[in-house]
Amino acid sequence: MDARLGQVQRSSSLCDRHDLMLRHEHSMLVTKARVSAPAESVGRCLHTEFMTHELLRTVLDAQHVNATLSGHALRAAADNLTHLNLGRRVVLKAFDAAGERIIGAALTLRDDLEAYDYTRPFPERTTCLLVGGVIAGPVAVAAAAEAAVAGGATRVVVAILGGWNEPIPGVDRVREIGAVTAQVA
Repeated sequence: MDARLGQVQRSSSLCDRHDLMLRHEHSMLVTKARVSAPAESVGRCLHTEFMTHELLRTVLDAQHVNATLSGHALRAAADNLTHLNLGRRVVLKAFDAAGERIIGAALTLRDDLEAYDYTRPFPERTTCLLVGGVIAGPVAVAAAAEAAVAGGATRVVVAILGGWNEPIPGVDRVREIGAVTAQVA
C-alpha cells in the first residue's frame, strides 16, 4: 500500500510539474501575443493555445490510463468485453497495447472467444471486434478498421475503455467497456 501511495504521489508531482510548465508556456504565449499581434488576433491566438493545451491533456490522460490498466479495471473491462452480444462469429483484434491486455484477460474468462490470427485472413463472414484502451482521436482506430476490412472482415465493431463518442470511419459501432473514462479529463 505504501509503495502504491508513493507511486501516486510521484505521479501527482509529475502532473503538477507538467501543469506548471504548461501555465508558464501559456503566459509566455499571452505576453508574446499582446506584444506582437493586433488586438483582434489575440483572442484567436489564446483560443488556439487553449485548444492545443486541452488536446495535449486529453492525449496524456488517455496514455496514462492505458499504460496503467491493471487489476480491477482490467478485469472489469475484460468481463464487459465477454458480455458484448455481437451475433455470429466474432474475432478479437487489438489496436493498441491496452487492447492486447484486455483481450488476454478476456481469453482467460471465456474459452469460446477467438483471437485474431495475424498469419491468416479473417474467416468468411466474420465481425472484427477491435479492442483498445481510452482513445483521444479516431485516426488509429479508423486505420485499424480499414486494415481489418482489407484482411477480410465483413463488419468492424470497436470496444474501447472510453474517450470517444463520435462515429469513426469504417466502424459500424463503438462500444464502451470500461468505467475508466471518469478518470480521463
